[in-house]
Amino acid sequence: MLIHEQIITENLIGIEISLKQKDPVFEIFSNPASIRYTDNELQHSVLDAEILILKFQDEFRTQQSVRWGITLKNKPKIIGILSLYHIDFKHRFATLGCLMSEAYQGKKLMPEMQKAAFRWAFETLNLNRIEAQCFVGNVHSIKNLESVGMIREGRLRQNFLIYGRYEDSYLYGLTRSDFFDSI
Repeated sequence: MLIHEQIITENLIGIEISLKQKDPVFEIFSNPASIRYTDNELQHSVLDAEILILKFQDEFRTQQSVRWGITLKNKPKIIGILSLYHIDFKHRFATLGCLMSEAYQGKKLMPEMQKAAFRWAFETLNLNRIEAQCFVGNVHSIKNLESVGMIREGRLRQNFLIYGRYEDSYLYGLTRSDFFDSI
């Protein structure tokens, strides 16, 4: 059973995303630099953010995903989003998604939240594997994924159509034993 718990780290808190956070969610998803290396659509209004948040909540209700709004401990404004989606309870794996507002990219905050989310996923959801895909040009994400122990397993050629252009991505994986053997 999927439950939504806060994730607390040394510097960050991962919170449930509600309609109260529509403005910071819109701020992230309306900034081309924040979503540059994703397949997310650029948002044009706060209504777009509200629709996206309702989609997040529906996916949580139907046990497909869990998403946290990332906040600094001393500031309640969401500065990023960490997702575990395509959750497969039969085969015990999920896909990792990460998005940080432009002002906080490259500040080594995402790996802190990723490690905490991995622990939560392996202990609470009893997952065995977490996967992530990262566009080959996304240097920050590549460094983040590798710094938290994710292993590059291959290159997927032209698997995303982004703004009319096919993009390659790297496939990363982390198993429960990879994670717990490294701590």
